[in-house]
Amino acid sequence: MDNAMAGQGTFIWANDEKYMGKFVDNEMNDVGVYTWPSGERYRGQFRNNKMNGKGIYRNADGSTYTGEFKDGKRIKGEN
Repeated sequence: MDNAMAGQGTFIWANDEKYMGKFVDNEMNDVGVYTWPSGERYRGQFRNNKMNGKGIYRNADGSTYTGEFKDGKRIKGEN
């Protein structure tokens, strides 16, 4: 039996981090929302478990970054 996560779903880690979105072969891929217990949130594109593509990152203080992400890091955009 294959236990790989695939399709739309929600996963909550033991440290209360949460991902809601699409899984492909056990990895976050496509579009989703990732939230941290601190109140930070990313809504956008994922590839291979990392923020990749267009997205919006909201800091715990409410400030936001809108733009491009690559391998989990922002690369350009507006604050």
